[in-house]
Amino acid sequence: MKKLLIASTALVATSGFAAAEVTLGGSAQFGVIYQEDRTVRDVTATGERVDDDFFLDYELQFDLSGSTTTDSGLTFGASADFENDSNAFADSADQGFDPEIFVSGGFGVLTIGDVDVATDSAFGGRTRDPGYDGIGIDNKIDALIFADPATIVTGDGEIDSNIRYEFSTGGFDLTVTADSFEENYAAALSYDFGVVDVGVGYVNIENYIENANGDNDFTLGGGESWSLFVGGSTAGFDWDLYYADHENDGLMLVAKGTPTMTTDVTGYGGSLSYDLGGYSIAFAANYVEIDDTDLDGWDYGIGVSYDLGGGASLDAGIGSIWTIEDAATGDTDDKVVASLGMTFSF
Repeated sequence: MKKLLIASTALVATSGFAAAEVTLGGSAQFGVIYQEDRTVRDVTATGERVDDDFFLDYELQFDLSGSTTTDSGLTFGASADFENDSNAFADSADQGFDPEIFVSGGFGVLTIGDVDVATDSAFGGRTRDPGYDGIGIDNKIDALIFADPATIVTGDGEIDSNIRYEFSTGGFDLTVTADSFEENYAAALSYDFGVVDVGVGYVNIENYIENANGDNDFTLGGGESWSLFVGGSTAGFDWDLYYADHENDGLMLVAKGTPTMTTDVTGYGGSLSYDLGGYSIAFAANYVEIDDTDLDGWDYGIGVSYDLGGGASLDAGIGSIWTIEDAATGDTDDKVVASLGMTFSF
């Protein structure tokens, strides 16, 4: 999962009736990523697939937000993220625009727009994908917990959500999301005990956006996903343990374009990080099993981040991920992945 540092410069404007705060910031990153036996679609008319284990990755993002507070204490605001990044699978660039409008008060925060699913909003980042831009260690487990990538092995996409509600009281945090056009909804509830915090998530998937890449793709179809998180800080380590289960109404294993089965998926794992001052170390290991098949395996990796100061860091990571070689026979293979790059904010 992509983790971007954002630093902002505040510009304050006033009118005769209210004071509004407008914030402009951004971030950028560039680096080199290695994926063993990586294949991408050739954009030529031949439709042939080509190998290219090393590739250059980059991303540029600008973040604009503004808010104002009424006499009654309600806060209204809006934000937009403008993003352009490389697409490792398609050998092309992706552009993004994520607008959100919110109102907040004693009742909580209500957001309308291009919002993340509730479990992603509440637990995003806790599965820790080490290395520059992440090396994919969390792709499969995140597919179960967040329903974020619609494909569990390759590809990119997410279920639709355009409404989010958040409320906090005491040690409790509640996040609920839904989509006004599809029957997709999710909820995440967590409680902080001080030493540890516990969270539970639920996602109902009625519809999804599919952008499959490759001959053997696992696609999360309609169904329910449950997840459980336990995390805390011990002796300088930040750690998380998690479990997820997807009860599937229609998970299709696509073997060369032919749906071959409908089955459930379970997964679990752990991640930790340790801050050594000028640099930090992160590690993660995740296991995913596709029920009633021989398709299962561990994804694991370690990464280090060196703080260069001024919002810049140098990041590197290496690990192993399992891929489907032949869905019909259940053959899988472990592939080496690695990355090195720089991120900075402004």
